[in-house]
Amino acid sequence: MAHHPTFPPDPSEHPRRAEGAVSSPARQSDWIEEDDILHLAELAATLASHGGGTHSADLALDLMLNEIVEQARLATTATGAAIALLRGDEMVCRATTGANAPGLGVRLSTGTGLSGACVQSRQVQRCDDTEIDPRVDAASYRGLEVRSILMLPILDGDEVAGVFQILSPRPNAFGQRDIQTLQALSRRILDNIKSAAEVSSAPALTESSPPPAMPELDQISAELSPPRISSQLPKRRSRPRDRSTDILNATVIALALLLGWMLGRAEWQRVAGHQRQPANSTSAQRPDEASQKPINPQTAASTQGTGEKRRDGARPEPSKLSNTKSFPKVSAAGDLVVYERGKVVFRMGPAQKQAQTSIRSMPDTISPETAKDYLIQRVEPQYPEAARSQHIQGPVTLDVVVDEEGKVRNVKVLSGDSALAPAAVDAVQRWRFKPYLVNGRASQFTTQITVNFVLP
Repeated sequence: MAHHPTFPPDPSEHPRRAEGAVSSPARQSDWIEEDDILHLAELAATLASHGGGTHSADLALDLMLNEIVEQARLATTATGAAIALLRGDEMVCRATTGANAPGLGVRLSTGTGLSGACVQSRQVQRCDDTEIDPRVDAASYRGLEVRSILMLPILDGDEVAGVFQILSPRPNAFGQRDIQTLQALSRRILDNIKSAAEVSSAPALTESSPPPAMPELDQISAELSPPRISSQLPKRRSRPRDRSTDILNATVIALALLLGWMLGRAEWQRVAGHQRQPANSTSAQRPDEASQKPINPQTAASTQGTGEKRRDGARPEPSKLSNTKSFPKVSAAGDLVVYERGKVVFRMGPAQKQAQTSIRSMPDTISPETAKDYLIQRVEPQYPEAARSQHIQGPVTLDVVVDEEGKVRNVKVLSGDSALAPAAVDAVQRWRFKPYLVNGRASQFTTQITVNFVLP
C-alpha cells in the first residue's frame, strides 16, 4: 500500500495559544499518522527485496525519522529540526532538516550544554536567546544564525532514547504549543524505534532469499533471433552466357599483348642502334661543353707534357693536340692561365697563390708540455728592480710563435703584471727550439709559455 505522509496545517493559520494552554488529544492527533508501524514494515520489506538485507530496518527507520522531522519544522515556526538517538554512550543525529540544523552524524553532548541538561534532567529544555543563555555557546550558534532552541527528550519509560530539537533564528520563538507538538511527534519516534527493532529481528529479513531464476540463454536467443526467410525466397535463375561477350574479352586481351610486344621491340631496336655507333662518337664532346667544364692546371700540364694516347696506341700530333686540348701558361704578370682553343678557361693570379701559400703556412698550435720537449736553450729573465722594490711577483703568460728554424719570431703578453711582462718577453725572445717537423718538413708553431717571478 502506497504511503502518503500528511503534514500539519500551517501554524500561521491558527492563533498561538498562551503559555501553559494544553490542546486536546483529538486536536493533536488530527495530523499525526497512526499506521507508522505498518508503513515502516512495508518500507523494510521493500528495501530487503532490493538487497538491503539486515540493514533494511535501520534504513526504513531513517526514512520515517526524516518524515517526522520535516513535519516538526512545518508544524512550528522553526527553520531547522533534528532527531538524535542514543547509540552506546553517544547521541548521534539520525535525521535533520533546515539550513541551520546540525548535520547527519553529528554527536550531541550528553553531559554538558543544553543537550546534556535535557538528557540528565529528562525534561524539556528551552533556550529563548542564545546570546544570553549560559548553557549554550553563543559564538557557535551565532555562526549558525540560531537564537531560539527547543529540546525535548525521547523517553522509553525512564530511559532516554534520544532528543528532539527545533531551532529558529528569532529569539523567544517557541512556546507551549510547540512543546506539545514535539511531545506528540516524540511518541511516534519511539513507536518507530520499537517497530524497527521488531522488524529487524523478523526471519524475513535475516534469511537471504535466492535470486530469481533467469531464463535459459538458448531460450532467449531463440526468442530474439529473427525467423529464417531464406527458404521462402524464390531461387535466382541463372542467365545464359553470351558468346559475343567472351569473344570481345578475348579480343581485348590479344590486342593488349600485341601492343606490349610492339613496344618492347621498338625499345630493343633503339638500344641496338646505339651500340652499333662508333665508339669515338659516344665519347666526343661538343666545344661548348668542353669550354664550360673547369680544367685542373696540373692535369692540363701533365697532358701537355706526355700527350694523350689514342685507342689504337698511337700518339696524336702536337699541332692537333694544342688545338683540341687545354694547356697552362704563365703570363708576364705572373698569372697562371689555362687556354683551350685559344680561349682562357682558368686564371689564378699571384694574390691567390700567396693566399694559398699563407693558408698552408699557418702555424700549428701545440701544448706547453709538447713545446718543452723541443726547447734546447732557455734564458732566465732578470727580475726588474722596480717590481722587486714594490714586492711584485707572480706569473706572466705569453703567446709565442716559433719559426721553422726554432727561433722565437713573435711574443704577445696574455696575462701578468705590467711591471714583470717586459722582462719575461725579453728573456723568451732569446729561447731556441728544435725544428718542429710536420710530414717530414720543418714547420712553424705557436704555444703558450708561462714565466714565474718569485721574490727571494
